Amino acid sequence: MPHRRLLYAAHRCGKTSQLVRAAQDALAAGVTPGQILALAPHTAAAAQLREALRAETGLDIPTSTLRRRAIALLEAHSDAAHLPPGWGQSDILSGIDRRLLMRAAWQAAGSTPGSLWRERGDQPGALDWIARLWARWSAWSGTADPDRLTALQPVDPQLAELWQAYLGYLRVCRELRVVAFTEIYSRAGDALRLIGQPESS
Repeated sequence: MPHRRLLYAAHRCGKTSQLVRAAQDALAAGVTPGQILALAPHTAAAAQLREALRAETGLDIPTSTLRRRAIALLEAHSDAAHLPPGWGQSDILSGIDRRLLMRAAWQAAGSTPGSLWRERGDQPGALDWIARLWARWSAWSGTADPDRLTALQPVDPQLAELWQAYLGYLRVCRELRVVAFTEIYSRAGDALRLIGQPESS
C-alpha cells in the first residue's frame, strides 16, 4: 500500500527536512529509491529537495515538480485523459485557443435575454475574470470531467449561467481531445481515477 505524505507550509518552515526524513524512514523500511517520488511545487524547490535527499541518503531519489508529473501522467495515459495518442507537452492548448473555446461556451450558455453574456460578454476583461473563476472551480473540484460535475450547482443562482458555460467548455475540450495549461492538474487527476479502476470483465 503506497504511503503518501503531503506537506504544505510557508517558506523556510522545514518542509524539505520533513520530506528527507520521510524518505529515510521509507528506505530504512526496505523501500527502494525507485518506489519513492518526491514532488515539489516548482523547479527550484524540486532541485533543492533532490540535493537534500542525495546529501542525506547518498541516493538519487526520483524528484519532480507537480506540473511536470501531471504532464508526464497525461503523456503516459493519454487515452485515460481523453487526449489523442502521442499527446505531449507541446500539444497543450494555447491561451488564445482556450479563450476562443471559453467565449463560445459562455455565449452558448448565455443565449437568453438578460443573460450575463448579453450584458457583459463583450466588455474588456470579462474573459479574464471568467478564466480566473474557472481556474478556481477546476482547483476546487479536482476534475475536468463534466459528467462528474453535473450534480453540482453553485449556491448563487446568478452563477448558474457561468457554471453551465464551464461545463460546456469542459465538454468541448473533451470532444476535441485538448487540454489547456490551467486544466493540467484536474485532467491528470481524472486520468489517475480511470487508471485505478478495475477493468470490467
